[in-house]
Amino acid sequence: SKTEVSGPRNPFDFAIPQSWQLSGANARGEMQFSISGHDGRAAGTATLAPVSLTGASAALDIITPRTRHIGGVALPVLRRTIIDRMLVEGGWVTNDTEREVDGRRVYVVTAQKGRGGVARESWTFYFTEVEGRLYSLATNAPVEHSAPLAAGSEQFLATLRAGSNGGGRLAAKPRR
Repeated sequence: SKTEVSGPRNPFDFAIPQSWQLSGANARGEMQFSISGHDGRAAGTATLAPVSLTGASAALDIITPRTRHIGGVALPVLRRTIIDRMLVEGGWVTNDTEREVDGRRVYVVTAQKGRGGVARESWTFYFTEVEGRLYSLATNAPVEHSAPLAAGSEQFLATLRAGSNGGGRLAAKPRR
């Protein structure tokens, strides 16, 4: 069954995991989701947004002809933006890797936030290209919800496609 949600025009078709619910969207193309745990309580958030890089941090990275890119952006530049964001948030980057999700290249940066080196929150940033544009899916959850959130994120990314409805109304198909 297709759930029609009134709101900004959306260029995507996707299926959202059962525990995800669309909680907001804006004219900049960002979509926010709230995520519930198996007990129905809030377990995290996810934001899908087009990537727009600003600032001078790109100049800090060494880019060579062998540097890997995704969506036309060098991976070290994407990693640096997450390092910068986590410094502001009081967190730290733990890993970055390239993956393939349902035939699509995805660059994943994982991070954590906590006190005294003890992680309390898990952050994961997925970067992928859809129809020639780079998008990020940023997720945040308490550490104990990070594994189910990662599984749901990959499920979401596997279904993310350019919309067949020509950018019509926001359509999110719940996956049961």
